[in-house]
Amino acid sequence: DSLDANRRRLFEGTDGVMQLASSAADERTSGQTNLFGALKTGGDARLRLPDVADWSPIDRLNHEFDAVGSYLSAHPLDADAAQLRRLGVTPANEIRPDMAGMSPKVAGVVIGRQDRTTAKGNRFTFLQLSDATSGTYEVVVFAELLAQCRELLEPGKRLLAELDIRSDGDGVRLSASAIEPLEAVLANAASGIKIVVADPGAIDGIKRIMDSGENGAGEVALIVDIGDRRQVELSLPRRVALTGDFRRAVGDVPGVAHVLEG
Repeated sequence: DSLDANRRRLFEGTDGVMQLASSAADERTSGQTNLFGALKTGGDARLRLPDVADWSPIDRLNHEFDAVGSYLSAHPLDADAAQLRRLGVTPANEIRPDMAGMSPKVAGVVIGRQDRTTAKGNRFTFLQLSDATSGTYEVVVFAELLAQCRELLEPGKRLLAELDIRSDGDGVRLSASAIEPLEAVLANAASGIKIVVADPGAIDGIKRIMDSGENGAGEVALIVDIGDRRQVELSLPRRVALTGDFRRAVGDVPGVAHVLEG
C-alpha cells in the first residue's frame, strides 16, 4: 500500500516490474549505460503500471488472505457487525463450556476444510471459519447437513451457522445443525439503510450501484447536507437486497461519509 494504494494495479503490473528489474540487472552486469546512467535497452525506463480500477473491498481482502494467510487491514465481516448483533450472532471466542446444550448462531468466512470418512463410510468435514473478533475456529459438519450444503463450504464463502455445543474438557466442540449463506440472511433481515452524502458528486456513483443491485425488500435513503447546518433525507423509490457487498460498494463511493442502518 505504501507503493501504490491500488493493489490491483501493482498485482497486474508484476510482469512489467520483473522485466524492468531483469533489464536493469543485465545492464549493470554488462556495464552498458549511457552518459547519464540511463538504461540503454530501456530508453524511457520508467515503470508504467496498468491503468485499472482497484479490486472491490472484498476482493482486496481475499487477495490479502491468499498472500499472507490472514486478514490484516480489515475483515470481510466488519461491514456487517451491526446487523450481526441484531441477529443475535455470537462471536466464536465467546462460546464457553457452560453453554453446552445451547444453540448459538455464529458467522464466519470459510478459510479451509478437511473432509473425512467414518469407519461406517459416512462423510463429514472439519470446517475452518474466521470472524472479525475470534480469528480462526473450527466447526464439524456431519453427513446429513454436509450433503445439503456442500456447495456453500468453499473458501471465501460467508456463512451463518447454528451450532450444537459439547463440552470437551476445558474447551468446547462445535458442530453445525444448520448452515445458510450469510448474504441471503442479511438481505432478508435488513429493513433499510441511510447513506450520508458529504459530496453531491457521490450521487452518480450511488445511482450506478443502485441500478446494478438485486431487487429486495431493503429501503435506501440519502441524507444530503443543504447548507446552514441543515440536511434533507430523500427516500429512493427502488428497494434492493441489502447484502454486505452492496453496503461495502456504497460505502466506498467517493463522497459518501457514512452508511447507517435505517
